Formats: sequence, structure tokens, C-alpha cells
Amino acid sequence: MHKHQLINLPRELEYALAARTPYFYGQLEDMGIDYATAHRKKIGRLLIQTSGRHFKPAHPKDATAIKLPVMPSGFDDLEQPIDLMAFDGRRCWFRLGRADHLGDPFNGPVHANPGAWFKAGCEGSVNFRGING
Repeated sequence: MHKHQLINLPRELEYALAARTPYFYGQLEDMGIDYATAHRKKIGRLLIQTSGRHFKPAHPKDATAIKLPVMPSGFDDLEQPIDLMAFDGRRCWFRLGRADHLGDPFNGPVHANPGAWFKAGCEGSVNFRGING
């Protein structure tokens, strides 16, 4: 019998935040993301597998897994993540695919990808519909 595991976004975000290291912060700086922004936006790191526009946490022994930054794409009224987004600067993958944008779509420019949004100081937004597609 196949077991289905429930997706627990708060727990996955907690794991990602616990995996932050000085080396990881250096990688974020290479992407234009400073320490303060990483904390404010709750950016962590997970070992993941990607498939199409989605990702899932990977087993540590999985040779095809990659470690990427992961952050909430937004929060609901109870301060729970709506979705999680993994990204490499140009591309991004989603845990559930619930969110359609990152940032404020009503103020500022629409950026082509998360890397451009971070480099612009998180002003404006990224429309997820146009990414990786």
C-alpha cells in the first residue's frame, strides 16, 4: 500500500531556516541578497528535487538532489506560508503552486525572475506565470 505524506509548509520552512550557514549567506550575497534581506524574507536552504515547476524535499543520499534557497512566497491571515519557492536566481520552483506572484504586484515594476527582484531591493513583484514556462 502506498503511503501519502501530508505537506507541512511551516515545518519545511523551519527545516530550511535551520539549515542556514555562513557559506549559504555567501551564496546568497553572490545572488545579490544581503544578510538582513535573507532574515526579513525568511530565506533558508533545502535539499530538493525539481520536476517541472515544482519541487519536493529530497533524501540526503539522493545523488540528483540540489541545495537551493527556499522562501515563503507569501503568508495567509494566520501567518502561515501560502507556498514555498525554491530558486537559483533565474528560475524558481514551487512546493504547491498556490501563489501567482512574489512581492507587491500593485507597486513598482514587474521583474522577470526572483534574482532581478532581489537586486531591485524587493521593490515591485515577480509574476510566477511567466517563469520557467
